[in-house]
Amino acid sequence: MAEKSTFLRQNALIAILAHMDSFVPADSAHIGVNDKIFSRVGATDNITAGYSTFMVEMIETATIVNQATDRSLVILDEIGRGTGVYDGLSIAQASNLQGVNFVVANTDAEALEKSLCDKKIQLGINLTKGLGAGALPDVGKGAAEESMMR
Repeated sequence: MAEKSTFLRQNALIAILAHMDSFVPADSAHIGVNDKIFSRVGATDNITAGYSTFMVEMIETATIVNQATDRSLVILDEIGRGTGVYDGLSIAQASNLQGVNFVVANTDAEALEKSLCDKKIQLGINLTKGLGAGALPDVGKGAAEESMMR
């Protein structure tokens, strides 16, 4: 699992723990109340229904968009994985969702710079020096761990 996916899933789990009034891995935390938590992660197709990976992503994302409220936590991991990266982000932002803040997290400073998102989180600044994790899981994990300590 890549560092960005780990970071996203970690935040969803922390929100769930906080809602259960359970311990969260932080000295202190201010976590808002969510009425629903949605996640769209992974990439699968549905051959029997004739749906490509991209079509499955869009159907699942549409379901989330139609059911989410302004109090919902929505985790979308690599939306548009079934198409080009920038195409997927463009589709997500073009949907003109109200009350949605898009955030991008990456170890690659150049990719972050090119991102259309307003909110950017660079993971593992010291470890990767902004050059990315190079598809190395241990480097990605280290970058995520470094960023959690900040």
